[in-house]
Amino acid sequence: MPNPKIKFTINDYMSMPDGKRYQLLDGEMVPALSPTTRHQTILCRLSIAMHDAVNANQSGRVWVSPLDVVLSD
Repeated sequence: MPNPKIKFTINDYMSMPDGKRYQLLDGEMVPALSPTTRHQTILCRLSIAMHDAVNANQSGRVWVSPLDVVLSD
């Protein structure tokens, strides 16, 4: 009989020790790798464009990672 795969929760994620960074994706703890310089360049350009659009329409706020986002347990 196969063992069921362990599914981690947000509580498991939040109790991880500081140091190595992880992402919790569909119940799996996945190491969070450092972004590349290309990724950072794209992020910066998108952030500026979104910030300008949001401010022009006074329609909210733009946040840049790292920022925890919880979509489910």
